[in-house]
Amino acid sequence: MIVSKHRSENFPEFRLEVFLPSELPRVQWVLTKDSFITVNEAHLRLRDGDQLAIILSTLGNALSPGQVNVGIKRAMVGEQFTYPSVHAFEDEIVWSLYRMSHSAD
Repeated sequence: MIVSKHRSENFPEFRLEVFLPSELPRVQWVLTKDSFITVNEAHLRLRDGDQLAIILSTLGNALSPGQVNVGIKRAMVGEQFTYPSVHAFEDEIVWSLYRMSHSAD
């Protein structure tokens, strides 16, 4: 019998996903501890949480309330904008797309 131990590890990351009504409907940026994103010529890293919150708040103010997810809503009021897992983030995306597809009817 072979027994292997599995250990879950937490790898923090910042995800920004945009859905567009076009042929390329989903654009995704993933920021990890080893990468950066450039916004207005500033290189932002995962440790730049205040700057990332400003980006989310700016997006939230530019979008209608129905287009804003829980993470952005939290950032807009100065709260922690984290999700317990990538799975929870993905679940919210699926639910949002479902709502949007049925609101167009």
